[in-house]
Amino acid sequence: KLDVASIPSHPSAEKMAIALQSKNPKSVADSAGNVFHYSKVHEYAPLMGKLAAWKQSKLVWNALMCGAGPTLMAICQSENSAKEFADSLKADSFWKHVMVSKTA
Repeated sequence: KLDVASIPSHPSAEKMAIALQSKNPKSVADSAGNVFHYSKVHEYAPLMGKLAAWKQSKLVWNALMCGAGPTLMAICQSENSAKEFADSLKADSFWKHVMVSKTA
């Protein structure tokens, strides 16, 4: 069950639209969020630790679950950061499939 009062922040479609129009990946990363991952914290505890660590890294601006899992996304600081991040995921047997996509 999702406890709405316990969610520290809620993503805003309006802020995301503005960020997308600005074509600034950092703004898009800052606007991204998924309230459903708060309901899955206990189920996906190891993954949540990894997400938190990625957000602290120099490679990733934001990382989160898409929907209620199991798909994840990350917005990286550069193409090289994305490749380095993908290589680190591929080296971790936790991840079955890793893809890098470049957007314009």
